[in-house]
Amino acid sequence: MIFNVLGDLFQKPPKTFYRISKSFCKGDKMAYDKSLDKELFSETAEFETSKITVSVFSYNEGAKKLQLSRKNLNPETGEYQWSKLGRMFKDEAEKVLPLMQKALEQM
Repeated sequence: MIFNVLGDLFQKPPKTFYRISKSFCKGDKMAYDKSLDKELFSETAEFETSKITVSVFSYNEGAKKLQLSRKNLNPETGEYQWSKLGRMFKDEAEKVLPLMQKALEQM
């Protein structure tokens, strides 16, 4: 019984899977086209040394997706630089949550 279950788990995928995966491996991937990426909503919460932007995007008129991004202030240049959002402090979350609610209304 257990061998039948394991055998089912390790069966070869259908041939169409190989055709699709081979074409992607050969560099036939669809390239990202910035002109097809539409920003439907964007608001920014600013803090002392960073800012967090809440946005809604739709790529090629597809599903709307929520995006959170952070920019940290570089003390040497005085300019903001993109950074991984990572964790938020409570005050950041409290300012970002209402923006997320507004963004959800656009989705």
